Amino acid sequence: MFMDNNESLIKKKSQSIAIKSKLNMQLEDSNELRIEVIEYFSDVFQNKIDNPTKKEIILIAHHNLFIEHYDSIISLIELENIGSAIALLRTLLDTEYRGLWLMSVVKEDEFEQYLNGKLHLYNKKTLCKELDKAYATDEYFQTEKKNAWKVLSDYTHTGIYQIRKRMKENKIGSFYTNDDIVTTLEVIEKNLLLFTYLVLNELGKNEEANYIKEKIKNRKPLI
Repeated sequence: MFMDNNESLIKKKSQSIAIKSKLNMQLEDSNELRIEVIEYFSDVFQNKIDNPTKKEIILIAHHNLFIEHYDSIISLIELENIGSAIALLRTLLDTEYRGLWLMSVVKEDEFEQYLNGKLHLYNKKTLCKELDKAYATDEYFQTEKKNAWKVLSDYTHTGIYQIRKRMKENKIGSFYTNDDIVTTLEVIEKNLLLFTYLVLNELGKNEEANYIKEKIKNRKPLI
């Protein structure tokens, strides 16, 4: 009986090590993807483009901030601060949506209002519908909003989904699952590639955009 229990513990420990090893590999892959995007397109994403328009500068600035959020999420996961990493997901997507919206959806007078701090965002449902129309992304943004926004907002604003992950029976702590981590990595990776592709298209960087398009096409989802 003791040997059976001992073997069971060893098996569970081995499985735990294997899961952690796989997660570490996925974290490394997510970080390498970010490094590749930044290094390969360093000129583009450091505002080194010829005679950029105000909208192009604003778009690149949003992408730059998106990368910072991406980095922060990776770092928080590495520190095992999973709740904070998930809480940042909505902010990351907001940055993507807003940058693309300002580039290709808002009218010129609305853009000037934005520059003066007086423009109110469309409601999220309308905004995502307009993004899909402007960027010919089928219903990508609408689907993401429909499937994820309520839950992501809950995690950002410390709602019940977030708090439930801090409780288990009579214990208080951090009880996020490996699936929570993998889902987070999936969201940031696929949106990094899509956002980068759309930015490059808007800037007329066709060769670079096609490179990212191939990465999107060949990428295997994590979930």
